Amino acid sequence: AQDATSAVLVSSSGSVASGQPVTLTVTITAPGTAPATADIFDGSMHVATVSLSPAGGGTYVGSWTSSSLAVGLHEFRAVLAGS
Repeated sequence: AQDATSAVLVSSSGSVASGQPVTLTVTITAPGTAPATADIFDGSMHVATVSLSPAGGGTYVGSWTSSSLAVGLHEFRAVLAGS
């Protein structure tokens, strides 16, 4: 059986003042696969595609920074591109 692919998305801050940058870091664990990119969504809206770099052990990491998020609650998620 092949191990499952997983995605973890971590924010640089839990809350950010309007106009301040926030960085989202995506960590993809994909044994036996070499993913190139991951997509970041805010709810159902695609907001970024990030390039992934090998971090060892079947893990790949990428990040995205924005200073232009609308005020309010955001529900970000990351998925392996093409999933």
